[in-house]
Amino acid sequence: MRSRIVIGPLTVFALGTSCLPGPAPVDEEPAPARTAFAFEPIDAPEVTPRWGAPAAAGFLVGGVDDSMTVSDQVSSFTVVDGALRATAVGTLDLPRFCGCALFDEGRRELLVLGGRDDFYRDASTAVLLNVDSGERVDIDDGGAADHPVGCHAFFSSANDRGYVFGGAASSSGFTGDTWRFDPAARSFTRLEATGPAGRYDGGVVTLDDGALLVGGMGGTVALKFYADVWRFDAADESWSELVPSLPDGPPGRRVPWLALSPDESTLVYGFGSDSPRGETVLGDLWRLDLPSGTWRVAAVEGDLPAARGFTQKLPGPAGSAGVLAFGADAALNIHGDAFTLAVPDDLAGQW
Repeated sequence: MRSRIVIGPLTVFALGTSCLPGPAPVDEEPAPARTAFAFEPIDAPEVTPRWGAPAAAGFLVGGVDDSMTVSDQVSSFTVVDGALRATAVGTLDLPRFCGCALFDEGRRELLVLGGRDDFYRDASTAVLLNVDSGERVDIDDGGAADHPVGCHAFFSSANDRGYVFGGAASSSGFTGDTWRFDPAARSFTRLEATGPAGRYDGGVVTLDDGALLVGGMGGTVALKFYADVWRFDAADESWSELVPSLPDGPPGRRVPWLALSPDESTLVYGFGSDSPRGETVLGDLWRLDLPSGTWRVAAVEGDLPAARGFTQKLPGPAGSAGVLAFGADAALNIHGDAFTLAVPDDLAGQW
């Protein structure tokens, strides 16, 4: 292309820039293949870390801070511009820790059950919080919160019901009961469902049509730390054991950190405590192939976070397995750090 430039009586034709050769293409080095998981530190400015705060769909409920103060705060957590940010969405009816919670996304309601209060007494009650308006309603639990400590809760959008399993009470030990929550009637019904042995402090991940329960602590004559995996089928409201505790699998524990791939084929499991009072904590990471029921130690590039119990699983950036947040050491000193778990390339299409 030429352009005409008039200078006084002269006319000069000049070559346009589109005819000039551009810079030579530079061959970019392909990114090296990621063959292992990697924990990448993430900032958490203006976030008060707590342990014993149940997590549900990115919400953290109550918990205990480093001064041993029990909170009544409910906050929503997201990763924004590479940092973990918290937004307060409401308060509970009383300070609570070590209970359980489920989130009904369609109604934008968070159901919180049990735990202990700020006097460290069992809080055998339930409360419903609208996370948009902050409106709070006390719920008649009908007995679902009779074992309030370390209970397990999840919501199934497949049949529009919530469920609560297990837990412990200071006066009567562990239970293996399963309860259904009807969000329209705001009522609970105990199911006649045979399932996992009574326990508390297991880990729960939600499936499209139910949930997985992993590990926990229970026992009658002697305490047991479980590493089994159970599936709850919301269609017929039944439990089935997918993977028993295995000698070549991970050790049993309370409050493990869990992440499930969106295609529900790979479960990542680690950290937690293998003692009744949290006097010992774990710092490992395992990978379960759900179709085959096979465990293996997960390959990790770089260092793992310090061993800890009572960690929280929060949503992470797209393509990650989520965020491992906070937790406590064996003396219940709180870790204030958080990490995104990057996945290896062979799982990239699954996350």
